[in-house]
Amino acid sequence: MPIFMKPEYVQEPVTRCVNHAQGKETNENHEAPTHLVRCEHKLAQYHTAPLTERESVVIPYESPHVGSDWVTNLYQFMCYSSCSGGLNRRNVQVIFTLEARTGEVLGRSTVEVRICACPGRDRRAEERDPTAKPTTGTKRGAKVMLGAELVSVGPGKKKRDDELFTLQIHGRDNYEHLCKIRDCLELAHFLPQNVIDDFKAKRGQLNTQNKNLQSGKKILKKKRGRPRIIKKDTDT
Repeated sequence: MPIFMKPEYVQEPVTRCVNHAQGKETNENHEAPTHLVRCEHKLAQYHTAPLTERESVVIPYESPHVGSDWVTNLYQFMCYSSCSGGLNRRNVQVIFTLEARTGEVLGRSTVEVRICACPGRDRRAEERDPTAKPTTGTKRGAKVMLGAELVSVGPGKKKRDDELFTLQIHGRDNYEHLCKIRDCLELAHFLPQNVIDDFKAKRGQLNTQNKNLQSGKKILKKKRGRPRIIKKDTDT
């Protein structure tokens, strides 16, 4: 079962983006077109929780073969981490749970995943600069393996309003000032355009009045600071 890692998104179900969920290349005759995680096991069952709408895949437990200590199962991730409307560059982890037939949880493990077209490129970039933001997606219409079919993915246009950024601020006062600016910018999206235009007009008038007041003060200072010359009559 995939879940988001950050607390503000952990309640949201992880699902595929609309473009990949409605595409015919990887969804033809598949019972779970919206599920992010798929398993190649022939007895895999896909479930969606009725209350939380979380999507999961269930496979039966199988004993390892003779001479082996584990069983190999192939999983597919059907969206990129950069897909807008889906993961949208949010950190995701997959929960693997071992359950008995009665529903009792016998074991649980989590794995953080990042789904991208060029994992080697991103790994090398992180090794060079661990603080750099990871790059995901493809460029120049590169061809990548998505599911069991070969599809072509173009660069597409990024929506800046959907991107999330993190700033490191030094000082409590600076942080509070930036929070106020952030709140104002977010509230501005909910205001009608006529209200924004009126506010801009009033702000322009106030700026003009302040400029006039400042220029008037400068003229008064010059007049007050002008030296006075007094002529005295001298007796001859």
